Amino acid sequence: MTAPGGGPRTAARWLPWFVLGNALFWALLWASQAMKGATRDWRHFHDMARLVLAGRANEIYPGYTPGLPFIHPPYAVWPFVPLGLLSEGGSYLVCTLSTVLAMAGALLLLRRALPGQRRQFATGALLALGSPSWTTMMALGQVSSWYLLVVCAGLSLWMRGRRGWAGAILSLLMFKPNIGAVFPLLFLARRQGRLLGGWLAGMLLLLASTLPLGPGVWRNYVRSVRTMSGIIERIPVWKQHTLVAFWHSFVHRPALLAALWATSALPLAAATGWAWLRADLDASNLPRLFGVTVLMIVTCSPYLHHYDALLLTLPGLVWYLDRGSYRSATLRAVGGAALLAAYLIQEVSLWLIEGGWSLVGPAVAVWLVAELLDLARARAERPAQVESD
Repeated sequence: MTAPGGGPRTAARWLPWFVLGNALFWALLWASQAMKGATRDWRHFHDMARLVLAGRANEIYPGYTPGLPFIHPPYAVWPFVPLGLLSEGGSYLVCTLSTVLAMAGALLLLRRALPGQRRQFATGALLALGSPSWTTMMALGQVSSWYLLVVCAGLSLWMRGRRGWAGAILSLLMFKPNIGAVFPLLFLARRQGRLLGGWLAGMLLLLASTLPLGPGVWRNYVRSVRTMSGIIERIPVWKQHTLVAFWHSFVHRPALLAALWATSALPLAAATGWAWLRADLDASNLPRLFGVTVLMIVTCSPYLHHYDALLLTLPGLVWYLDRGSYRSATLRAVGGAALLAAYLIQEVSLWLIEGGWSLVGPAVAVWLVAELLDLARARAERPAQVESD
């Protein structure tokens, strides 16, 4: 005889596996298309690597892959150069394997950083692996899990007191400046000299690594960046998960679009910075602070593709596992509802209708506001607790 509530518990137990199975089905389908010759993002990594190996670094911007210019900074070429030694199929497989290993590493680091039972963590991890961000990243041959791994490694090192190394590792996020530029600003605002020093040392090494590419590579890169806005304009808004993409769903006048973005994004960025300024930087608080930073990056970035929303794995697992760090059950519930809404909206827009408005950004913005209000409440309650002690 089934115990009362057994049905919902059984459904909850099998739901993550269903989501993961659905994700694997679509990933394998899209991967088979890629192997048959469909143009996917991994091809421009492969083509760029061949240009570098052929001594034609002056041609990597914009490259010669149709519709896929290489727009990463020059120091980002080196992780991809080995792909140029492989066939196209081998390049895709190696690129995909590297992202699987990076995701495994990120999840392992989060498991060590966050509380919770093993089964709870496994459920959260399965849901992350069932997200469209993960699925499309694998199918396209993108490398978003690399950035998630870097963020988790920086968090882990900082929690262990190795701040110099944490800053150096986080400098690798500058492979995508729209993701990585916020961390040195936070280090500077909190006067974290070791973190900022490590970040600067990492950046100097990255910049020095571009010397073999020749002096013209940076000039070509700057020219490509100037055309990036036109490239972004051609990307459908439902493939971007930011507030500016949300406004772009309705508004097509550049001046009004910029004003709406600034009005909505700048207060969220300022509030995130304020949370960092007011928070204690002990190990127990860092996962929440890294989480709100990721939420702010996703919502406030001038552009962020659907696969890069894989970064939300970090704040999502913090929300799911670190219940004890929340002061308000209501605010935590609001954050959870926004997380669920963002997850479901992404599934519908990317898997089912392949279109529509960009609504993930506003959902993540609500989640961010709930997190910031809860952190502010925790800060307000602390002096009263100290006085009572």
